[in-house]
Amino acid sequence: MFNSITVHFVPIMVWRGASEGRAAAMLATMALMSLPSHLFVGWIADRVHKPTLMAICMFIGAGAVAILAYGESEWSLWFFTLLFTFVEALFPVSWATVGDYFGRKHFATIRGSMSFFYLWGPALGPVITGLVYDRYQSYAPLMSSYIAISVIAGLLYATLRPPKAK
Repeated sequence: MFNSITVHFVPIMVWRGASEGRAAAMLATMALMSLPSHLFVGWIADRVHKPTLMAICMFIGAGAVAILAYGESEWSLWFFTLLFTFVEALFPVSWATVGDYFGRKHFATIRGSMSFFYLWGPALGPVITGLVYDRYQSYAPLMSSYIAISVIAGLLYATLRPPKAK
């Protein structure tokens, strides 16, 4: 979902009524806000239960996409842009959680194994998003899916528990 939206960011904003120039400014703002959001979420992650924080970030992402999909003004596009940075900011927290749960000894093996599975979404998602837009001339059919995916991911993060020690 994240990669689909970022790859199609400018066309999505134009579809929602922004000019190409304004959409490019929103994308630049999202990139600029990525650093402080990563630092902020990382700082919080060192102080709270990481799976709960990841769930909250995904719920914020679902809310952001809902604002994008159903907002009626330009402010809603800007608000989406700022909120959506929290979805990307949880990626380092996810890997820190893997380290917390499984330790350093198996971290590289786990991360390498997981990459086979998690790289399919970023590879196929933008292509599917483009195909849906080409067919319907709208991103609307995808917005509900993106919201649902974010909510499901948030619920899964919320249920995460460390493995039992052997």
